[in-house]
Amino acid sequence: MYCKECKVTVNCKTDVCPLCHGKLEGNPETEAMAFPKAKIKRFQPDWFGKIYFLIAAVITIVCLAVNLARNEKFLWSIIVLVSLVYGWYCIRFTIIAQGHFTARIFGQTIALTLLFIAVRLTAGGNHFIFITWLPVVYFCSEVLLCAYIAINRRQARLVMMSLAVVAILGIIPVCAAFILDLSVKWPSIAVSAFSGAIFLITLIIGRKHILGELKRYFHL
Repeated sequence: MYCKECKVTVNCKTDVCPLCHGKLEGNPETEAMAFPKAKIKRFQPDWFGKIYFLIAAVITIVCLAVNLARNEKFLWSIIVLVSLVYGWYCIRFTIIAQGHFTARIFGQTIALTLLFIAVRLTAGGNHFIFITWLPVVYFCSEVLLCAYIAINRRQARLVMMSLAVVAILGIIPVCAAFILDLSVKWPSIAVSAFSGAIFLITLIIGRKHILGELKRYFHL
């Protein structure tokens, strides 16, 4: 502590100077050396999100108004809304975000699956996306993760868990094929069989790491 009146430094735990009984203050030089001023990061608003949501809201309202004005049974405006939401997710968390590669692949797989389900619930008998696009999405996701492991062997253990989860979700195409009674089932069956093979290989190679991740996640 420092006394401005007496110009002396007091090294005891007291708030009062023993000479003039004035209030002690901290030494500016000592505080500046011990605690450098931190740079304050100013808050930067997410202008992209605001502009995107404004444009998406206008497009959705216009499409919904046109859809209702024509008195159509097919609510295609819902597909437009879901597509705009997916577009925001794709740009914000896949293109702009600097997240891990595996997290982006996993997020895209789940987001596209939900998009296809929304289209199916809205469009009704449109099964084309479940015959072709859904199996393609899971096949590409697993191939990309396998390629990432092959290229980045040092980080292979960190990707094993994500690959195993995506391989387990690879059963979704074959389930959709039989639940929706698709006219062409072999792409879904082939991709689900490929996913099962990937899961078994991943479990054999990285079983210790996967078990360790499960124990850590569930606090076992």
